[in-house]
This record gives sequence, C-alpha cells and structure tokens, in this order.
Amino acid sequence: MGFDKVTKVQGASIPLLLSNKDVCVKACTGSGKTLSFVVPLIQTLQKVMNERVAVFDPEAQDSVFAKDEVIALLLAPSRELAMQTSKVLGVLMPVLAPHMNFCYFIGGDKLDYDLERIEEKGANVVIATPGRLYDLVC
Repeated sequence: MGFDKVTKVQGASIPLLLSNKDVCVKACTGSGKTLSFVVPLIQTLQKVMNERVAVFDPEAQDSVFAKDEVIALLLAPSRELAMQTSKVLGVLMPVLAPHMNFCYFIGGDKLDYDLERIEEKGANVVIATPGRLYDLVC
C-alpha cells in the first residue's frame, strides 16, 4: 500500500494498542496518528473474524458478522477526524477486512440520512462524533 516504514508515533503506539493498552498520543499533523490506531484496529478485527470463522463455518467468511453487528466503535472528537478516519478505513478495510463494513456519523448530516444508512448498510465498525452518536442512540 506504499508504506515503507512506520513513523515514530506509530512505532511507539501500535505495539501498545495491540497489547490492549490505553494510549494517549499528542503529535503534529502528518505524523501518522490515524494509522497508529487504525492498523491495530484492523488487526484486531481480523483476529475476531478468524476466531469466529473457526468456531462457525470456515467456508462462510462473508456471513461471519450480521450487517448490523457492531464490532468496534471509534469516537472522533471532530467531524474532520471522523471523515479522515473513514477515508483511511475506506482504503484499508476492503483489502484487510473485506467481509466487514463501516459507516461514519457526524453532526451536520441529517439524522434521517444516517438512520437510512444504518438500516440499508448496517455497520460492523462505527465512526462517530459524540454528539451524533448520542442522537442515534437516544
């Protein structure tokens, strides 16, 4: 995918995240923070999918998760970060976790539009701003 090496922030945070540690990162724009949490997320999703396949039907990878079965929730503090995360997942998930889907929900979009997307597409991974998540849950 064109990545030659990990950045400093990725090298420091990815191993911690993969070992289920909480991580707080402060780094400048362009330092690789988004991939720092998206890569471990996808690796964890792959592990969950593989475990589920082993328990159920190894031939049925495309139906391992129901379309509305949420496996991961990413809370983004801003619309911009939610959209950026969505773009990165849009590139990586079809390649690395092709049997899962995701949606992002941000304020500013009509709530009815988000509800229609949930009904139609579902989501195994949800990216949302806190306010919009509250609107959807309540």
